[in-house]
Amino acid sequence: RLRALKAGANDVLVRPIQEDVMLARLRSLLRTHETAEESQLREHTNKALGFAETPVGFTPRYNIHLAAYDSATSKRWATLLKPALPYAFVPKVHGEALRDMPSAPAPDLFIIAIDDRNPEPGLRLIAETRARAATRNAGVLVIMDKQDRRTLVDAMDMGAHDVMVHGFDVDETVSRISTLVKQKKFADNLRADLKSGLQAAVTDELTGLFNRRYATMHAKKLVEQAHRKGRQIAVMLADLDHFKSVNDQYGHAVGDIVLVGATRRI
Repeated sequence: RLRALKAGANDVLVRPIQEDVMLARLRSLLRTHETAEESQLREHTNKALGFAETPVGFTPRYNIHLAAYDSATSKRWATLLKPALPYAFVPKVHGEALRDMPSAPAPDLFIIAIDDRNPEPGLRLIAETRARAATRNAGVLVIMDKQDRRTLVDAMDMGAHDVMVHGFDVDETVSRISTLVKQKKFADNLRADLKSGLQAAVTDELTGLFNRRYATMHAKKLVEQAHRKGRQIAVMLADLDHFKSVNDQYGHAVGDIVLVGATRRI
């Protein structure tokens, strides 16, 4: 199983294969694939239009929250994983992770332990990560001490990206974390490209002001709103006198500086 995961397999199912478990895992893989495929399509469209540029910068140190049913377990896992991966591991218990979710910085990945005797706290944490905008894009790896079909299917359908059903193992956990971090990095880059493309589509590259495309759409919405509410709107136009003479005398590069300066003052 470890050799297959390290070679690039997303998951390994052991016979006899239970149909509902296999279908739950397939649904999870399809969700991941479809999200990446849609983002790639948007990225290609933006690049074809000249909007998106791949962001350049340092590789962040990924932040991973370990949420177990008791603090001793999460701390032990963090201690074992830290030497193997260059990430920040934050040990927590289920209730603490739920309590901190609205205020703490969103982690890149949740590792959630599920107790087969009381799976509800772990399942609730999975559901909360998917329900909140701040954590919706975080990866979720679930670790179970043994495979319970109903709990596994529920975890996958609630949004877990991966489930380990043989308990915690350092090598296997490292391999699955590495795969999820690669997927997260890929998805983050696609979202950054999409955001950059959308920004470029509605702003002027030189001044940073909204461009005519945005102004036209926004003005239309303002007019519709004014009609609907029975109000009036006003439009103010401003012009730079003698700007052509700046370009003619000093060149377009200086003209650009004047435009940026005027923009800041306005």
